[in-house]
Amino acid sequence: MPELPEVETIRAGLAPRVEGRRIERVAIHEGAERLARHRERAPASEYAPQARRLEEQLTGRRVEGLGRHGKHLIARLDDGRAWVLHLGMTGLLLYRPSDAARARFERARVDLDGGNGLRFEDMRNFGRWAVAADPREVFPNLGPDALSDGFTADWLHGALARRGSPVKTALLDQRVAAGVGNLYADEALWLARIAPWTPSNGLGAERAGRLRDAVLRALREGVEAGGNSFEEQPNGYRYVDAFGKDGSHHGREHVFLREDKPCRRSGCGGRVALTRIGGRRTFYCPACQTTPGGGGQPPPPAPRRPRPSGGATRRGQGAEAARREGARGGVAPGKREGWIASKRRAAAGRSEAPGTAYGSRWTAEERAALRALLATHGPAEAARRFAEAHPHRTEAAARYQIGRHLQ
Repeated sequence: MPELPEVETIRAGLAPRVEGRRIERVAIHEGAERLARHRERAPASEYAPQARRLEEQLTGRRVEGLGRHGKHLIARLDDGRAWVLHLGMTGLLLYRPSDAARARFERARVDLDGGNGLRFEDMRNFGRWAVAADPREVFPNLGPDALSDGFTADWLHGALARRGSPVKTALLDQRVAAGVGNLYADEALWLARIAPWTPSNGLGAERAGRLRDAVLRALREGVEAGGNSFEEQPNGYRYVDAFGKDGSHHGREHVFLREDKPCRRSGCGGRVALTRIGGRRTFYCPACQTTPGGGGQPPPPAPRRPRPSGGATRRGQGAEAARREGARGGVAPGKREGWIASKRRAAAGRSEAPGTAYGSRWTAEERAALRALLATHGPAEAARRFAEAHPHRTEAAARYQIGRHLQ
């Protein structure tokens, strides 16, 4: 999801080009009407009427200013209302000539006077637009913007003191720090030398102040670099700014997506590790990120998904689900106990074989072999050939390695 630095980069690029201009035409394309939904669980029958009403509300209005709160863009209109835009998981807001061809995932367009306009592209169609008298009507529960004067050390300490969840989970709560997402939360915790599983209410005022400064530094680094354009999954999505340019923050991360690589803190000597906290991938350095007093234990490593074999019929089952399935006879006689044991090992983060979809660790030799195939074949064919030559690796695992590490 585009986080605060990515949204701020888009805002800064668009502001001088849209402020003072009048909206001549708005079109929310067929099939994308949920963009104008008033609430997340609105019935589909409401989408089309709401989309047509939003088009009417925007047409003819002049944009007086373009601001931001957290991950929301806020365009102030000449009638006193606000046009609020959220990019969702994969949204892009692009400045394009009026005669530009419609892109594959274009969901809406806004034509401005004098030529050119905005195109909203969204692969997963999770974005949202709304017009309101007060932007707070659209996001009533958001906390202070993480780069605003309201995001103080005292505020953060008070917000964390009321929560017993891990500090990583609390940072992702938009009621605490609007705009912070998974990437910059990991970066801030590394900068502050705080273990991400530390209980929020055990952080203390001094560490909370240090974390607030680290959040500001991580976000400002992202803004200065124009956002992060890493391609996390081989699905074709990549963040770009309003003019289609990549951000340059990718490659500068301290820990994010750097599993098993050396910690970048001078004199540390540790290696970046991966775990899951609150269901989110979390990258950290176990050598220099600690809990208060140096105590505490990290959660188990991120569980590896076991490769189905024999009578195994479901992916992602935990040990308890595996036990119930075995008790119902869902696994062939003679294999049940071994299958349950493998599920328990996987749930504990100890995959018994290197044949998992996304990995026990890949060796340098395996990646070199995959890289050699990529030199002569496309990604899909290279993944297929690699899986044929390495039976303990799946084709899906090879595709993931290509998208994550080799492209």
